[in-house]
Amino acid sequence: MDKKKRVILKLENLSKSYVVENEVKEAVRNISLEVYDNEFLVILGPGHCGKSVLLNMIAGLEKPVSGSIYID
Repeated sequence: MDKKKRVILKLENLSKSYVVENEVKEAVRNISLEVYDNEFLVILGPGHCGKSVLLNMIAGLEKPVSGSIYID
């Protein structure tokens, strides 16, 4: 029996930037991904690369500049 996997989190072209000292700094640029039911995702990277900003946008604590977040 072939079960179709259900998408529980979908990010489409998500971006976030800030203005710091009159200069635009990109924290997250054009991220797209899908996470399926019964699947784990690890967000890994060096410091100050946008991991926390990405998680804060998914949690609704920050608004993206562009893109969409779908949570089932």
